Amino acid sequence: MLRALLLSLAILLLYAGSAAAQCAWVMWEHVWYSGAKAYLPGYGQMWTPTGAATQATCERERGVMERQYFALAQVSPKPDPDKSVQWVCLPDTVDPRGPKGR
Repeated sequence: MLRALLLSLAILLLYAGSAAAQCAWVMWEHVWYSGAKAYLPGYGQMWTPTGAATQATCERERGVMERQYFALAQVSPKPDPDKSVQWVCLPDTVDPRGPKGR
């Protein structure tokens, strides 16, 4: 499942790379849990957006977030083995959460 998600995000990024350079970008933080926690209330998938003016700015901020996260994981007493975190930059016209319900 993780491979399929990463592949679909990579394809999205390829198409997003051809988008107009003047559009706004959003860095999405995707947090999800595996195992039994995936079924507990409050442990589902969560997408958190952060705005950026350009793709270059978004990618730079994504790199900073990844470095900070992994640096914190090194000093953390015991990281949650069921928790996964991923950051992805997409144009503001793409919402990875899917279509809104009516």
